[in-house]
Amino acid sequence: HPCIVTWVIFNEKWGSYDQKRITEWVKGYDPSRIVNGHSGELLYVNNQLRSPSDSPWISSDVTDIHSYPEPRNVPGQPGKAKVIGEYGGIGVPVPAHQWDDIEGWGYTQVTPAELKGKYENMISIIKKLELAGLSASIYTQPFDVEGEENGILTYDREIIKVPVDELRKINRNLVPQTEGFKIDTNFKIAINLDLNDNDNRYQALLGEYESGSRDSSFLRRLVLMAIRHKDQLKATQVGNAYISTLLNPFSKENLMFIGKITRTTNDIGFKLFNKYPEKINSIVGEVYAEYIVKMIIEHEDLASYFSRNSIFAWDSLQRQMNNKYGVLGEEVILGKRMMHCADVLKDWQAYGKYYMLYFQKAMKHPDYITNNLSWKVFQHVDDPNILRFALKVMEYDLATWDQNEPQAYDTYANLLHKLDKSSEAIKWEEKAIQLKRNEAEEKAFADALQKMKSGLPTWPQNN
Repeated sequence: HPCIVTWVIFNEKWGSYDQKRITEWVKGYDPSRIVNGHSGELLYVNNQLRSPSDSPWISSDVTDIHSYPEPRNVPGQPGKAKVIGEYGGIGVPVPAHQWDDIEGWGYTQVTPAELKGKYENMISIIKKLELAGLSASIYTQPFDVEGEENGILTYDREIIKVPVDELRKINRNLVPQTEGFKIDTNFKIAINLDLNDNDNRYQALLGEYESGSRDSSFLRRLVLMAIRHKDQLKATQVGNAYISTLLNPFSKENLMFIGKITRTTNDIGFKLFNKYPEKINSIVGEVYAEYIVKMIIEHEDLASYFSRNSIFAWDSLQRQMNNKYGVLGEEVILGKRMMHCADVLKDWQAYGKYYMLYFQKAMKHPDYITNNLSWKVFQHVDDPNILRFALKVMEYDLATWDQNEPQAYDTYANLLHKLDKSSEAIKWEEKAIQLKRNEAEEKAFADALQKMKSGLPTWPQNN
């Protein structure tokens, strides 16, 4: 179609491959258009390059960088136009006009009143870069999208964050505008943003709440504002009031929001997640409820305890957390006790004991990397009952999380070998070698495989 002026093949290295070959193929297929072989192959964030490229923009007609938030100069190559394929990314959330009021993205967040100045400064930078040879630039972006709030227009297209006439005045410094093209005075692309409708209204909105305002959308906005103001007392109070308005708190959308605002044991969300973990996980996703409950227990009950003590009353603490929070509270303490045995005491017999007690409760939702803990069992524990249990833990890990993790296959193979199941261990070690990611892994796995075939131990001999 005539409106297509440029073919863009890759973006920011996402799934890129055979760049030279594919760029040249596109140019041969359609020689009538410019070909941008890789937009944002060099990505700068706060003037720091994310990752280099060996032959950036090879066979391309342009050198194209992405630079967030502010634009920067583009490397030049002979015969290629210099382009800033993306810059900007200035986030300005607009309450009641968001796709997602808890996850809006922007490389930087500013108040509504600051956006115009930021945009104006960027246009002045682009003008200077134009004098230095810049051919094109694209501001990110014209409107908010599902996961990003860095647009000039809101997602619903109802609010414009910088008035049209002010945008045209700023852009006039970069793009000449003739007097023959003027905006109809009756034309309104969208409603201008209220520059004062931001978090500075927090005290005023609290006043409305204290006066009895309980509209659900109002409460939802206020609880998020309280969290941003780090006013946890009000966040709990308003959040609980919001949850009480929900007709179906167990919908996925509502549970996701409740999870975001649940920060203390006084929050209704904490009680929901602790009481109905299986129901909530079936709706939202595996281990979602346990993660939130354990995070709050850790922060509220244990962080100060462990910071002010060097000797721990483990049995008493375990009973206390079990009485207060049930099985998840006890699980948190067992995990900490297990790690203390390994990292501080180097008591491997005790480590094996608490590894087993911990994973009897936490196998489906561990707080630690299962493979790392199981590797310590293989290296330092000789009790065959614990080794057999670790084997089951790793079977679950491989079936659930680490299907493509070569080190998990290696751990499983070594546990098998230590349990005198060497013929089976060899098969799993060979799988680890097939999945290896680098030469170091390949060498370690090959050495272990050779010892397995020779009937030699693969574990340290001086525990």
